[in-house]
Amino acid sequence: MMLLSLLVCVLLRALSAQAKVVTSFDECDLFFYRRTEPSGVDQNAEKICQRYEDTFHYATLYSTHHRIPLYSAYKFAESNLRDRGQFTRPSQWFIEPQLMDSIHRRTVHSRPSDSNTSEHSPYLEEMHPESDVSEEIYINQAANSDYRYTRYDRGHLNPNSFQSSEDRVPTFTLTNVAPMDPSFYRFRWWEWEAELKNLLTEELKHHPEGTAYIVTGTVPHPNYRIPQREEADQGEIHRSERVTVPTHIWTAVCFEDSTDKNNPYSFSFGYLGVNRPDGTVMVRLFPEMNSDLTELYHVASGQQGSVRVFADNCNQGNTKEQVNEKLKNLIRLSTKLPLSDEVRAFFRLPYRLAKLRFTEIIKDIQHKSDLTLGFDSLHSYFQQTEVIKFESKTACLLTKVNTPLSTAMSPRHGELTETSEPVQCRQVPEKSTSASLISADGTRCLSDERFCRTDSGFQHRCTTPCLFQEELKGYWCFSGKTQIQCTPQYSAITATGEKCKDDHPCGKYGYDYYWCYKEAGSWGYCSSPFWKSIAQNGQYCRPNHACGKYGKKYDWCYTDYQNSRSPCCIHDDCFTAINGNTCKPDHPCGYHGKSYLWCRTTDDSWDYCCKQCEQR
Repeated sequence: MMLLSLLVCVLLRALSAQAKVVTSFDECDLFFYRRTEPSGVDQNAEKICQRYEDTFHYATLYSTHHRIPLYSAYKFAESNLRDRGQFTRPSQWFIEPQLMDSIHRRTVHSRPSDSNTSEHSPYLEEMHPESDVSEEIYINQAANSDYRYTRYDRGHLNPNSFQSSEDRVPTFTLTNVAPMDPSFYRFRWWEWEAELKNLLTEELKHHPEGTAYIVTGTVPHPNYRIPQREEADQGEIHRSERVTVPTHIWTAVCFEDSTDKNNPYSFSFGYLGVNRPDGTVMVRLFPEMNSDLTELYHVASGQQGSVRVFADNCNQGNTKEQVNEKLKNLIRLSTKLPLSDEVRAFFRLPYRLAKLRFTEIIKDIQHKSDLTLGFDSLHSYFQQTEVIKFESKTACLLTKVNTPLSTAMSPRHGELTETSEPVQCRQVPEKSTSASLISADGTRCLSDERFCRTDSGFQHRCTTPCLFQEELKGYWCFSGKTQIQCTPQYSAITATGEKCKDDHPCGKYGYDYYWCYKEAGSWGYCSSPFWKSIAQNGQYCRPNHACGKYGKKYDWCYTDYQNSRSPCCIHDDCFTAINGNTCKPDHPCGYHGKSYLWCRTTDDSWDYCCKQCEQR
């Protein structure tokens, strides 16, 4: 019996990530800037030094009242960029036995054959897979079943994507996740995490000895918890209204390189997101970030005192303009349109129905050729076909764009509205597949090779789907290991609705505009694939006539079906000017004392723009 007990203990330790609930963060304060934890956040919460294989990996402040982490603090340095092999995601989520209240700590997991097991046993300092613990463990913490089929994602605070290989394992603990709306988490928050990683990776190229100290946290809702789920597995215990849903998710970053002691390099910033289907994320600098968090925590819980994430605000010596220049891609993410109603509705479906519906759609597309799909609008067409391209490796060429029942393209300075403008498209192989003999710019290849041989010479082929990259403001793919610009497969009709030849859909084909050879003979201009283009008068360009040259020397589009014409911007964000110019990060599009929209551009000039973003 003693041997069996020992074997069980050894096995559990082999399967376990290790963590330690502590009274202070002294043992893992290396994850905090200046080894100082944030102040002003609930100090009655439990402090956890997250440990795996005898190494501390990050620190977490966990609220047993809300059953979510208030923050996780972690670092990003040159070592995070080293990939030490393939990562296998844990088959189970981990939980923390030490978060049980003191009444139950003495008895849970004590083994009759091990009389030395006690409240302070090292066995209880381990983070365990859920299957290895009893029900008492959930008194003070969330269970995996709290999230199952509830329409909320388990949103990582310390993202596993910031770690390398096996270092990702300890991030899969329920003490490091909080309920996040899936539309917000999988689209908005993921984009910001990816852009943050890109930014820090670039900084480390110039400052390889630098370290980013990152804190990602939650603002718990005062009285809203995950509601009763809609379904459960047979025999599974029903839990509901135990885990608080945060109103906001936030991240604070301090990058420091102290190689030169006399002139250390550092900067700091944060961003704050609203945890809703239509939630936005905004950049904040310090000390404003501290002020915003102080107000949010006060409103949510009546908490008194000021929040300070970083000691001395990370020695903030940079000017606002210098930090804004570093964050220009993040600032652009702040201007993105909200997700379409169709996308948000998809994520509001019960989990199993949504998963079944998406799986069936993709499976249907993968196993049928020349399939015709219909969408309610160009808005939904462009958003959803991006997912189809990625998941099924097929594209869908527009074959029909109807005139909307409403001719109002948008309110002034408007939001993109969902008018009734049904469209149809025809399925074709995506250009990155072996079945598609198409170059990156749309030219037909004469042979099946990585470098596409055409009548005009060799051109690159895409080896990954040609997708829109928001931060790069264009369509890109990889050709081998090189990222290149590409022309998406998106339309088989001209801007006037005429049919293109089957072997010559809309594309650039080496020119600076989109066109195709028509089935009826000759050629015609095509609408560009930049469907969110906006005119200088603040109205969106009409369907199938996105911003482009159309034979002129400047970009223009029709804004209605009475052929009202206006100069235009290819993108509807705050930093795109007409004629393809870009506004400076510290001078977004606005009136700026004039009677027209304009901005200072990155070429040290100025130009007209299309969207009022100036703060008044």
